[in-house]
Amino acid sequence: MALKRDVQRLLEERRGKGVSDVQMADMLDVTRSAVWKAVKALQGEDCCYMKGQVMVWH
Repeated sequence: MALKRDVQRLLEERRGKGVSDVQMADMLDVTRSAVWKAVKALQGEDCCYMKGQVMVWH
């Protein structure tokens, strides 16, 4: 899944800072639903977590 890799890359680039689903959707020119699908897959792999309203890379 190319989008999952793109979301992963964004989270890695912003390690420790986090990024919202709205920001990622805007940056990647996709819907928030598409971002969430990728995030859920990454959470299943224990790669990222939610901190308030943002996603953070482990």
